Amino acid sequence: MPDRKSIPGYLGYYADRQGRIWHKLRDRWKQINPVIHAVGYQYTRVNGVKKLTQRLVCAAFKGDCPSDLTTCVRKAKGQQPRRVRSQRYLRWGTLGDCKRGKYRFLSCSDKDNIKDLYSNGMTQIDIANKFGVTQPAISVIVNS
Repeated sequence: MPDRKSIPGYLGYYADRQGRIWHKLRDRWKQINPVIHAVGYQYTRVNGVKKLTQRLVCAAFKGDCPSDLTTCVRKAKGQQPRRVRSQRYLRWGTLGDCKRGKYRFLSCSDKDNIKDLYSNGMTQIDIANKFGVTQPAISVIVNS
């Protein structure tokens, strides 16, 4: 029998180390089958409400979600980040932790500055290093 831990806030619901959700009713265990959303996220119906399975498993094994960390982050090499395979890769984090790369959004004034710097003879690579973006991003701005 796998090690099951209760899910905080959901009486009678448990999660095991493999990421499965169980319901205990009158001393009988019933595994709740997850539903895969069209985008690929795995959901489980708990108390009649559809909940993200990895959040339930993360709450059971890592504790309640802290107020400063808003999402459950899954980091496992070579596996889909949306499906729950094991609790050991789950942790609470911010939405920025979910992104695979680092993104920097440029404002309209940044784009104007980039065009001015390029017209004054600065190279695209130097501009990219100055603004913390890639050279192809600068190329798109300059050539638009």
